[in-house]
Amino acid sequence: MHNRLTSLANSATPLLIISAVFCINLPIAFGSVSLVLLLICWLFSGDYQSKFKLIKANPGALIALGLLALYGLGVLYSSAPLSEAFHYFLKYSKLLLIPMLVSVLTSEQHRKYAINAFLISLIGYLAVSYLNWFGLFSLGFMRHGTYMAIGLYLMLGNARRFTGQYRLAWITLAVLTAFNILVIADVRTGVITLFSLLALFSYETWGKKTLFYCLGLLILAFALIQTVPSFKHLNPRLTHLHQEVTSHRANDPAHQTSAGQRLDMYRNTLKLIQNHLILGGGTGSLKGEYAELIKGSDVVVVRVTNPHNQYLSTTQDLGLAGLAVLLAFFLIHWRQAYQLSSEEYGSAFRGLILAMVLGSLVNSLLLDGGDGRMYCLLAGVFLSRYHSVKRE
Repeated sequence: MHNRLTSLANSATPLLIISAVFCINLPIAFGSVSLVLLLICWLFSGDYQSKFKLIKANPGALIALGLLALYGLGVLYSSAPLSEAFHYFLKYSKLLLIPMLVSVLTSEQHRKYAINAFLISLIGYLAVSYLNWFGLFSLGFMRHGTYMAIGLYLMLGNARRFTGQYRLAWITLAVLTAFNILVIADVRTGVITLFSLLALFSYETWGKKTLFYCLGLLILAFALIQTVPSFKHLNPRLTHLHQEVTSHRANDPAHQTSAGQRLDMYRNTLKLIQNHLILGGGTGSLKGEYAELIKGSDVVVVRVTNPHNQYLSTTQDLGLAGLAVLLAFFLIHWRQAYQLSSEEYGSAFRGLILAMVLGSLVNSLLLDGGDGRMYCLLAGVFLSRYHSVKRE
């Protein structure tokens, strides 16, 4: 009976990984079911010695465990109530996905299925987005700019590998995705990520000189958006950024803007960080300390649970020690992207890391249920290809 259960768990585990990756572009509740089942199957799949051996040999998996352990330590000295501190610790438990996937995803076929599952679900999401835009599909629609930018990068990677009609198909999908980010989706982060990933793709495909062309095109695009009226409708949240910042009034409900509120959050979080610079205020400490900071002031602000910046969020919780581990987390993953035994996966992984590093400047992406889960799942898939093979 035990052997049968172990065999069933081992068979189901890669399928649940593929399912969880497919659900990245769906509401979080869909993916949660796959992840709960994945955890159960991992626990019952046995052969823990081999699993831990794979985790131990993978620096990217170890640093993920280290970061999670630091958040666990932060629960012990947090200024937040224990229940709230533990609640925020659980938000970071998605980091466990990286070592879990590294320890069980050993089939190249399953890896390809997982990446394709992400692209298929993204193409479906894209189709629904266009139907919604044309008025053929009425639905309250979430705008996943970061997801689409990463998907576009993967599409361009496929276009680079294929020829003929397959290349044309992937280029067409990439163009449709770019148009969606620039025109349809009301997302500043997605636009910034899009241009950054296009620059990375150009550099990795055609070399350093293309970076100057990309920079020139970016300056030209910015100039057109700011000066030509017909271009200003492309993405109003991006083109009106300066206006949002200058018109924001922290103490006036009628003059509250998204960009202005974020700047207020950054300034106030920096003030809090100064109170406990080395180890931070503990996991989940921002909410209570932020409310205490603005108490008695005339600032009009909604309840702040994170500063919309992962680096500030981690530093507030874990101090400079936590920030150092977070930066090491991204740096180790970046180095490993050059050490995967597949250049295709290495390039895709670098695109994912760049999107996460930049997006974390304006959002708490690891804390976020959707973006953080996406990163940990895809990073786990790519890192499972690590075999200490250094590539030029």
